Amino acid sequence: MRASSWLAVGAAAFGLSACSASEAQETGPATSRNYPVAAFDKIEVAGPYQVTITTGGQPAVQARGGSNILDRTVVEVENGTLKIHPRKEKGMNWSWSSRRGEEVRFAVSVPHLVSAATAGSGNLSVGKVAGQRFSGSVAGSGELRLADVQVSDLALEIAGSGNVQGRGRATQAHYEIAGSGNIKAGGIAADRLQVEIAGSGNIEGQARSTADVDIAGSGNVTVTGGAKCNVSKAGIGNVSCS
Repeated sequence: MRASSWLAVGAAAFGLSACSASEAQETGPATSRNYPVAAFDKIEVAGPYQVTITTGGQPAVQARGGSNILDRTVVEVENGTLKIHPRKEKGMNWSWSSRRGEEVRFAVSVPHLVSAATAGSGNLSVGKVAGQRFSGSVAGSGELRLADVQVSDLALEIAGSGNVQGRGRATQAHYEIAGSGNIKAGGIAADRLQVEIAGSGNIEGQARSTADVDIAGSGNVTVTGGAKCNVSKAGIGNVSCS
């Protein structure tokens, strides 16, 4: 498995989206804020934020949520990556329980996006992504939704119990799960597909030419599109190709 180091670090650092110290924090009155940002084409989110990303416009970030939470939230661009995460205080990361009515929502605009990653329990919703490549990753229990993918090279990965779902088109696609998460990419038509599962997660994909499937554990893989499937299994997981 080749899950990124950021996924591993993010899962460890933000796996506790609510701790005893955070419960004592008041969210504060609801407010909206605009954040000036430099150019970026990647996004990393750590924490229970709800983020909607649209492409094709100028770089912009707007947030809506409790003022105390926003005061303790960092929005920064580093080496072309937009990062949204709780501010570090006294050697630890401040966090809170994202209960109904207390969500912090971000609206992000970017000309072009090549990767999106979330760590923790946050959700990312991405509009159209197009170009040579795109990678999406979830570490923890969060969710990544891709409305329209049109790329040559697509990579989606999960470390934990999160979910990824999407629709669109890719020349070649690689889907990877370490844990119990699910990738629902049956709506993404790929020519060539590579699938890897370590754990109990499930993957749905579509391929027209070839599909290489590697399962270690109890996860299940469903491939539609008529591709020739090459299967390697170590465990009780099932593979269905049609």
